[in-house]
Parts: sequence; C-alpha cells; structure tokens
Amino acid sequence: MVIKKLFNYVDSEKFKKMLNIFTICVIFIYFFVSLCAYATWFPGFPRFFRYSTTSGLIIRILLSILFVFCAFLNFLSYRDKINKIWLIPFLIIIVFGLLFTFFTPTEFRSLYRTTALYNFMGEMITGVSDLTLVKMSLSFIVDMLFAYSFVFIFPQTLKSKKFYIYFILSFVFVMFYSCIYSFIKERNYYIEFISGKWTYSPITIGSIFGDKQQWGIFLAAAVPSSILLCYLAAKFYRERKILKICIIVFSLVTFCLTLVCSLASFCKTAIIANILAIIVLLVGIALHLIIKKKKILFGVIIFAFLGLFLLIPTIFGSVSALKETKLGSLVNSILQTLADRGEQGAGSRLTILFSFLEKFPATNLMFGFNKGLLEAYEYSVTPEIINSLHTGIAIYFGRTGLVGLLIYVLLLVKLISCICKITKNNILYGFIFFALFVSSLILNLAELEILITSSSATVFMFNILLVVLPLSECLSVKEVGYEEKNISFVNC
Repeated sequence: MVIKKLFNYVDSEKFKKMLNIFTICVIFIYFFVSLCAYATWFPGFPRFFRYSTTSGLIIRILLSILFVFCAFLNFLSYRDKINKIWLIPFLIIIVFGLLFTFFTPTEFRSLYRTTALYNFMGEMITGVSDLTLVKMSLSFIVDMLFAYSFVFIFPQTLKSKKFYIYFILSFVFVMFYSCIYSFIKERNYYIEFISGKWTYSPITIGSIFGDKQQWGIFLAAAVPSSILLCYLAAKFYRERKILKICIIVFSLVTFCLTLVCSLASFCKTAIIANILAIIVLLVGIALHLIIKKKKILFGVIIFAFLGLFLLIPTIFGSVSALKETKLGSLVNSILQTLADRGEQGAGSRLTILFSFLEKFPATNLMFGFNKGLLEAYEYSVTPEIINSLHTGIAIYFGRTGLVGLLIYVLLLVKLISCICKITKNNILYGFIFFALFVSSLILNLAELEILITSSSATVFMFNILLVVLPLSECLSVKEVGYEEKNISFVNC
C-alpha cells in the first residue's frame, strides 16, 4: 500500500514539476562545478576541484551521486515512457567489464630501445593499485549510467527550450569572459601575433584555463553552441524582444571572439573543429535559403563564399602579391605550422593507436580493460614514446571491447537518424546539430573524451545539446504526430 502511494505521488504532475526544477538545478551545478576543475576564477582556485586532488575526488563523487540520484527519480517518474530494454546492454557492459578485471594483470613490463641521449635498452614497468581499480571501476559504472540517462531518460523530461537557452547562455558567457580576459592579460602575445612576429610554441595562451589545450576544447564547443543559442533565442524566446535581440547579438559576438582566440592560441583541435563546423553551418544556411525560402541567389552566393573560403590556402600560397603582405605572411605561417604540427601530432597518435590495436590481448577483446588498467597498458605498448592514447573512441574501445563498441555504434546511429529527421523537417536546425556533431567528432578523435559516455565539463555540455536536445525534439514530434492521428481518428 505504501509503495502504491509512493508511485502515485511520483506519477503526479506536482512531483514532476518539482522534479523538473530539481533536474535543471542538478545539471547546472554539475556543469559549473566540473568547469571549476579547468577554470582559474582566482589564483589557486582549480586545485580544490581537479580530479587528481583529494578534494576534487570527493566533489566528483558527491556530484556523481547527486546526478545519478536525479536520473533515478526521473526514471521512476517517467518509467512508462522510457525504453527499459536498453538497460540490459548497459548492464552487460558493466558486469562483464568488471568481471574481466580479474583475468587482467595489474602490472605490465615492456622492453624498449631509446636513442634520446644514448642508444640503450630500457625497461618500463607500469601498474595500478587495488584502490585505483576500485575508484576507476566505480567511475566506469557512473559513465555508463550517465550514458543511459542522456540517451533514454532526460530526453523524456528536459523539453523546455528556455532551459536550453539559459544553459547555453551560461556557457557562452563563460567563453565570452575567457576571451576578454585573455585579450587583457595576454595582450602582448596578441600584439606579436597581429604584427607577424608570431612563432609556434606548445605554450601560447590559455586565458582562465591555464593552457591552450584545455582552453581549446572549450573554444571548439563554443562556436557551434553560439549558433545554436542564436537560433533557439530567435525561434523560441518569448520574453521581452529587447532581451531576445541582446542574446542573439551576444551569441554572435562570442562566436567571432572564440574564432579569433582559437586561431591565436593555435590549438589545432579547436581550429579544425571550428573550420568544419563553419563549413557545415554555411552548407545548412545555403540549403535552407534555396529549398525552404526559395531564395536561390542568396544560397548560391553563400556556396560561392564557401568555395572561396576553402580556397584560402591555395590563394595565399600561390599569389606572390599576397605572400609579401603582412596578412599573407601571417596566414601562410599559420597554415604551414598547422600542416607541420598536425602531421607530427597525427603521426605519433597513429603510432600509439596502431601499436595499441596490434597488441590488444584476446582475453580483453570482447569487454576491454578496467578503466584503471587501460592507461597502464597503453604506456606499456609504446614505452619509447612514453605517451598514452589520445583518441576518445579508441579509449572507449579499450574500456568496453567489441561489445561496448557495437552498442556505442548503435547509439550513434540512433542519434544521427534523429538529427536526420530534424533536418528533414527543418534544414537549418538540423545542420546546426550536424555542426555540433562534427565538432564533437573532432574532439573525440583528437582528445581523450567521447560523446555520450564521458562526463567531463565539455562533453557534458555536448551531451545536453547534441544528445538530449535532438532526441527530445524527435520524441516531441512523435507525441504530436500520435495526438494528431488520434484526433483525426475521433473526428472520423
């Protein structure tokens, strides 16, 4: 009887309204506390939140418990609408992944030859403690629960466009602040950059994020997010018109600033992600104008601009008059450095990746390594490089094996098919999601995190905007279609 009353209360509209407010608060808290692990709001601030510190670990545990508890309440309240069958493959990954930990060694030894100083053979020994295994096992379980929540729970509950507008606005505000902060604090670097005295350095500028690499992953996310904010505000913001205009202008200004900072910081990941996102956005705008608005001329002009944009390397590289100008010299220097550093970085990462896949043990092929063991194994396969995998999808395969990879591919297919449905109904809206997808894909290939199954600040934001929002849109279309079908049936 008590359980029945409890479920009746959980199903009530009153509880769902309170739960929705609680869910939004949890998401904002989780995102901004996660952001604090990267952003230096004042000197020494991040050390309290970095995952490598004791305080950071405790904060992460508490946040994860809060988030999982929130997801569980949403699961109970919307249990009739949520796909519970998909719990089975996630549980299989978790259970068998933990089980196969007992069959995997916790210490790895490898011989290698080095010529860094002298030519000699060396031995590398890598291993993890039992405490690390326990912590990483719990972290892996949380990652899987997060993934299920993003794909199957929160699309049912987070449907208010106002939430997404304010969520993106808060992130865009942080990125706007980081750009202005960088312009002021690191102004000497920008002066040298614009004057053409710029030379590549692994440590250039980092704003509040410390270095270009940490800042770069947020700069890559800011470009398509700013455009999504602009679109959502224009279409769905129902407050005062002046506020709508301010949000749109602010998002466009931040879009431009983050592009400049991405280029100046010379974070290759951010530059490539932003270029591809802009290309996708321009294609979407052109198709929207041609197909939906019937403004063929404007669409053709955008396609021509896109073609000119893609020819920039060729134009500045072949026209002598442009090469001799300050702008031409700067552009050529940037393009040449991007090509050289990109080739070098890609070469080392591919070496590590191929060595990792080539030596991957058959015992772990189906369900992978424990999250804590994987990095130790990564170092052991390429000790001469002394580096770990830097590719999110490969890391995910290493943690979950072929079974986990298959499930992940199915989830991606579900997401992409949903975005395609949105594109069919609204070309511009769909291509904005594709721009976000391209940006996240570059981060997945070049960095450690992966869409859906990672929970760090950047990917958490992508999961809300690129997973929860489009899946929620598809569910809303289905519900509207079902209601219209029932109404027409009753009328008949």
